[in-house]
Amino acid sequence: MRLRLAGLALVLFGSVAGCSQSGVAPGSPATAPVSLAPTVPASLAPTPRPPEPTLLNPAPEELLGKWSVEFGEDDIGTIRISPTGMRITRFATAAIRLEVFGDDLVLSHSQLCEGEGRYRWSIEGDKLTFESVTPDACDGRAKSFDGVTYTRVSD
Repeated sequence: MRLRLAGLALVLFGSVAGCSQSGVAPGSPATAPVSLAPTVPASLAPTPRPPEPTLLNPAPEELLGKWSVEFGEDDIGTIRISPTGMRITRFATAAIRLEVFGDDLVLSHSQLCEGEGRYRWSIEGDKLTFESVTPDACDGRAKSFDGVTYTRVSD
């Protein structure tokens, strides 16, 4: 340790002593500045985070949250709506992409359904109602949304 410090002192003293007003003595090789800061191996350096994706047509605040409906005995549907998605639980659980265009919304990219469903939504008090805008090719999605009224559930 003492040898390294002594060597470092010689390097620093030599580079300071060899400098003239112009920065480097004529005829002497230029030396790079010595950094005493610890270096972090590239494998341990933090990875920069990608930019957050832009939310295209996110759900408005009044749609967000948890909603539930009872279709019949032992048949309860629950949806949890986030700005760009919905998770529905009714016999099975599925994640669905959600885009909102005014009073219309598009449900797509579900694990249980192909294509998309387009529904008009309205809220009155704590009731959320869906009405099909175009026929939904996914029968399970249509039965869970077309003409169905959900009630807001407090978390």
